[in-house]
Amino acid sequence: MAKFSIYRFFQISCTLYALLVTCSLYGVSSDREDSDKWKSCNFSEATCKCLKLDEGSIKADCSHLHLNQVPIFPHNVVWINLQFNSIENISVSYPKNLLYLDLSHNSIFSFKGNPFDIIPRLKYLDLSSNKLSLSENNLFPELFQSLESLVVLNLKNNSVKMQGNWSYTGEILSELILLEELQLDAIDNFLLSEGFYRLKNLSLLDISASRGHCETVKITHNFFSQHPISSTSRYIVLSFSHRNTLLQSSSFERKIKMIRNHLTFQYSHSTNFSTFLHNFRNFCRIEVSHWRPVIYVHIPENLQTIYVNDSRQYSKISQFGLIAPKLRHMFFQNNVLNEWIGPMYGIQNVTLIDLSNNFCTKLSSNFFVNASGLLRLNISRNSVGDNLERDKNGLIFRNLVSVETLDLSSNKIYHLPYLLLKRSRNIGALILNNNQLSELNVGVKHMHHLEHLDLSENRIDSIRDEIRQELTDLIRLKNTSIDLSGNNVDCSCENVPYIQWMVKHKENFERFDDYECAIKSQKNFNFSDPVTSLKSLVVECRSYTTFYIVASIVLTILVFVVIAMLVKRNIWTIRFTIYQCKQKVKTGGRYMQILYQRNRLNFSYDIFISYSARDRELVMNKLLLKLQDLNLDVCIRERDFLAGRHKADNIMDAIESSKMTVCVVSESYLKSGWRDYELNMAKLEGIKKRGGLHYVYLIILPGAYDLKRKCPNSLKDLINENLFCHYPSEESMAELDIFWNDFSSVVAHN
Repeated sequence: MAKFSIYRFFQISCTLYALLVTCSLYGVSSDREDSDKWKSCNFSEATCKCLKLDEGSIKADCSHLHLNQVPIFPHNVVWINLQFNSIENISVSYPKNLLYLDLSHNSIFSFKGNPFDIIPRLKYLDLSSNKLSLSENNLFPELFQSLESLVVLNLKNNSVKMQGNWSYTGEILSELILLEELQLDAIDNFLLSEGFYRLKNLSLLDISASRGHCETVKITHNFFSQHPISSTSRYIVLSFSHRNTLLQSSSFERKIKMIRNHLTFQYSHSTNFSTFLHNFRNFCRIEVSHWRPVIYVHIPENLQTIYVNDSRQYSKISQFGLIAPKLRHMFFQNNVLNEWIGPMYGIQNVTLIDLSNNFCTKLSSNFFVNASGLLRLNISRNSVGDNLERDKNGLIFRNLVSVETLDLSSNKIYHLPYLLLKRSRNIGALILNNNQLSELNVGVKHMHHLEHLDLSENRIDSIRDEIRQELTDLIRLKNTSIDLSGNNVDCSCENVPYIQWMVKHKENFERFDDYECAIKSQKNFNFSDPVTSLKSLVVECRSYTTFYIVASIVLTILVFVVIAMLVKRNIWTIRFTIYQCKQKVKTGGRYMQILYQRNRLNFSYDIFISYSARDRELVMNKLLLKLQDLNLDVCIRERDFLAGRHKADNIMDAIESSKMTVCVVSESYLKSGWRDYELNMAKLEGIKKRGGLHYVYLIILPGAYDLKRKCPNSLKDLINENLFCHYPSEESMAELDIFWNDFSSVVAHN
């Protein structure tokens, strides 16, 4: 018997496989024949594909041709495909026997005239994926009134920008009495009113998000009671997504509310979901996409307290609902409910929830969204600190507007956002002990009923000014008690304002005498005798403050003096460096290259003479003539400096362009600022670029300085290098000959 069964099974399998292959081959060959029958054809300027039917009619495929307007078709065309073009408006007439028209995936934004007037036999019309906005200018009452034979109408995925409420019903669709399939965008303020009862043949209503828009939908109270879809239709697609969707029906006393893709049913009185489904008893299929059903649990009517504590529950809390009108207390502590996802429905009247010690690490922002009546919440001894720290906008506790006691202790909290409890105005006790808080940031100024704030066993060594002010206002208003025990105070001079605030309100701090200073603190403080300790601390810090101020002033002055001395000592080096930088900027970075080329070639001058105006006669009548007799090119400012050019630039150019600089030093020379500039710049030119001071030579005139006193600093280095000679005080021929011989040898050597 077993062998026979196996044989029969093998025989049947082979037969089915053969039939499958035959059908597949037939399908392929049939497709090829249909493909071969499509021929190229022209309508206006469009080259389309056409298929001739047996009765002489034509199917025209003009898709994907980038057409900007609808071609003119002959009267025997009954099927037109114009999808995926660039058509913007419709103003032409179509063949009067047209049965099928696909205008999807174009750019149609308006209708001119009434393009559907002369095609009353049309059965299929697809206007999806265009740019039609919902307005009376586009969807006017007479638009579809001639389409008496229309069976399928698709208006999905069009523009949804509109003002006010919008209804597709009434005169717009009322004439489509044979319509069986209707696909629409469900947009903001979209209405499906009573007028749908005229569409007696409608069997498919698609307002889903599939290939279209789906926003807020409102179905009026008697939609299902008057519309024949509830008794004769076979298929309905109700897809609600993205935003709130509300279907209201007084006939079965029900609200169906969509919240963020979650469809929930709220029951009233004794009705139940089976009564609601009874209205669709003739449907063979109901498709509700993007829907996560909420499981409701019926609780005994008079039950007030649920105990699930210490029951070894190992799971996460997903969304669920309770039907418990008198439920007030829920105890879930001491389990392993490690993820709180929710939301929980039907807990609006619950006043106490205890979820402590559940090893929870994930807390959704929607978990407590329906707990608006909650008075006491205990979620201590979990690990939701990270979730609270990320909740910068206060979404987790946003609906806990009535809560009076909130216990967040032992949750590994390192930081709390300022807006975490922004709507919890009725909190009387806020418990945050045994966490890792290093500062208090959560806002409390709106908690006008706060009587106790427990911050014990954290790491708070100070509280910033803004939060201190908020706590001060609460102390004045409600005499709020604060527990900061186990938080070592920063007893330093910088934290004196915080310590003064604590001492001022010490009666409001629990166990104040047990407070201690942090190890890092620089000072000692006796909290058992805070007044005396505070006075000593203030005096000590004040003396230190005076010391710090005086020390800072002295140090600042000292720094300025040192800087001034360094600047004075190196003033000429600084000025020389500034000049070089300016020259680099002017020459576009080619300054050093220019100097290098100048050093390799002959200088423009052999000697640059630096002298005072009072010594001009000596220079012009004696020194200049003597140098010219030696066939030397001499640069003097009266003759060779360029008029209109800055004096410093002329001086530096003369120094750099000369093989040697000779300074005629006299009393007036040493008093002149510009001559001092020439002398020091010449020395720096020698040191920085020419390898020594030999580039500069001094001719010291009689009476230049008092020989009994020290030599001027500006001349000291040159005199030490023996780069000078004295001009004779008495112009005897012998002394002058000796002077000119010595000077000529120096010039010749350079």
